[in-house]
Amino acid sequence: MAGQGKNKKNLRLEAYKLVKERILFLELKPGEKVFENVIAETLGSSRTPVREALFALENEGLLEFDLKLGHIVKLFSGKDVEQYIGIRKALELYAAPLVIKGITSEQIIALKKNIQAAEKCVRENELKGCIRCETEFHEIIYKSTDSNIFYKTISGLMDKFQIIRAIVLFGSDAPALSIRQHEIILQAIIEKDIGKLEQAILLHIDSALERYRRSPAVALFERRK
Repeated sequence: MAGQGKNKKNLRLEAYKLVKERILFLELKPGEKVFENVIAETLGSSRTPVREALFALENEGLLEFDLKLGHIVKLFSGKDVEQYIGIRKALELYAAPLVIKGITSEQIIALKKNIQAAEKCVRENELKGCIRCETEFHEIIYKSTDSNIFYKTISGLMDKFQIIRAIVLFGSDAPALSIRQHEIILQAIIEKDIGKLEQAILLHIDSALERYRRSPAVALFERRK
């Protein structure tokens, strides 16, 4: 079995990473039950480390526990999403001058490469790659602030942000539109124009909220409730 020779702690961590990745990339969708036995079989382990991993993800707000169904992927309410996006907007606007001041030439190159990788994912209709590129683009920018306090604060919310992004990118034209907005953000950074960067951030985030509301995925997930 795959789990032979691995201790309980390692199996718990593997289960945690496996389930979390499936949630963040919508392979396990909001409202969907997580089957302990399936995860255990995948890892070649007993259910105990899997159950412990699921409770850890519940504590992080990615799962909910239902007395009849067990653990299910958390479905954010419209109010939840608006609050997460509002917090993200406030944090990114705060960070704008820090980004302009702190970003390095290496990070700018990384952002350009990220956009190129995202364009390739769009051409190949690779949604998981689009989601990954979207998250990595913003993570590069967050790190460029050179502020440990800012990065630790926003890191605690990044999983929630990624789930919302994934739902936003579910729309057919959404990934390409997001790339265009990333190009506007990058150009403002290159020009060191704080006002232009703030406008680009607002456009990107407000657009994401509107696309979330219109996403076909939201109605699909709601029907799972």
